[in-house]
Amino acid sequence: MSRSKINSTTRNLVLRENNKAPYLGVRGLAVILATKYKLTLSKSSIHNILKNKGVKSDLGRKPAKLAHALRMVEPCGLMVLRALDSEIGLFDYLSDELKKYFSDLDRSQLKQLIVLSSFSFLVDKNIRASLRKSGFLRVVGLRQLPAKIVDQFNQTITNKHPIVSLSKLKKELRPVSAVKFYFKDGSQGFSDGRLATFWDRPSNSEDFSLPLRVVHQRLQKMFEQKVLIIGYTRSFNYLSQAAANFSKGIKSGLAKVELIDLKGEVCDQLKPLDSELSLVFGYSPQILVPVDFPRVRLKKFKRFLDQELGEFYLLNTPTTFTFPKQNQELRLDNIQIKKGNSSVSWGFLAFLPKISKRSNLAGILTQYLYLWPYVVDEFFREVEAAEGRGRLSLTGGSPMKILPEKLIFTQPIDFVRVGQILSALFKELIGGWEPRLKSGTLSLRKGYIKIVLKQVPVKIKKAFNRSCLYIDNRRAFLD
Repeated sequence: MSRSKINSTTRNLVLRENNKAPYLGVRGLAVILATKYKLTLSKSSIHNILKNKGVKSDLGRKPAKLAHALRMVEPCGLMVLRALDSEIGLFDYLSDELKKYFSDLDRSQLKQLIVLSSFSFLVDKNIRASLRKSGFLRVVGLRQLPAKIVDQFNQTITNKHPIVSLSKLKKELRPVSAVKFYFKDGSQGFSDGRLATFWDRPSNSEDFSLPLRVVHQRLQKMFEQKVLIIGYTRSFNYLSQAAANFSKGIKSGLAKVELIDLKGEVCDQLKPLDSELSLVFGYSPQILVPVDFPRVRLKKFKRFLDQELGEFYLLNTPTTFTFPKQNQELRLDNIQIKKGNSSVSWGFLAFLPKISKRSNLAGILTQYLYLWPYVVDEFFREVEAAEGRGRLSLTGGSPMKILPEKLIFTQPIDFVRVGQILSALFKELIGGWEPRLKSGTLSLRKGYIKIVLKQVPVKIKKAFNRSCLYIDNRRAFLD
């Protein structure tokens, strides 16, 4: 294979990818460049480009703790559909509904068989052929599976002809437009279904809605981690009363939350295991807390490195907000964030009652940025939409419109319908683009999975990453 010529464009691509993921090393960069840009560069060429720019990069393998597990997967686009299902829950639902036909299989194994069958037939491969392809098994979440179990699964489907109604799943996917919080001091607070911002009353905006299943999962995860994350406050020059009241309420403890649909009806309730939670929400330093940020020296900031998000610098300066009319004060942690010597790009206000701030603050901010990867760029558009002056159009529509009333399985190949539904849902919710046959690489880390596909439109990447999808409890990113 011929090597690519090294020119300014090539150098810029190498430096850009290294800046995004400095832990990759030259081997990982070589794979990324070949996959995304069809650039074939030797490891020594990449090393020389980095060295000439003053970037340290050893030619040898990275230490095991930093090694970026890059794995080539032929049908890598199917990982995108599998990630989307973390929001829809179709595979989990079918596993529960079909379990009565498979008493000898545990639920996790049954789910893997359903995913294997759905995706195998979707890409015109029979199940036995898929079992021989390690890359395909990674898509399913398997390392190996005895052919005997597959044969038993196929035989049961052929003999029983199960019919699965999707009515219960549709109910789990109805839009939630508002979340009502009940605090221990008797006060109440509101956010929208996306947990984007604070409201004085329940929102009924479709733009700020998410499916019931998704809102429930996000809140449950936050309760487990004892950190409630709200995207941002719509505060101009001073902290808004809605954000202040919410912060005071959370300090007293959270009693319960109610999820409210577009009709104003309560469709679900949750109670945290521990009423004492941390609270983190973002703000724009351009319009709130008038501090001369550029004059704060970089050496006062603490370095924060995340393998997916890159390098940031943080400064925590506790701030007291006064409310003269109410004769009240509110003290919150004020965390400023910047890249290098640039001005402060974003800020966080937080109430952190229990945690060790040194050890856990970076982890909390990572959770925030995983939920809101584009908030800095999209903040003003979000605010305009929340105040009724614009539309977000972050997603295409509702999954309830795509799901059929029932699925009938008379033979194993009928599971292709499941894969087709997920593919149609991707086009509806993420964008009109077909990912399933795309080849690429998987980059596996402890906290996230990066799916690297060729020639993905930028708007598709943003829509996917904004959706906050997961694979096996790891955040999924598309690149």
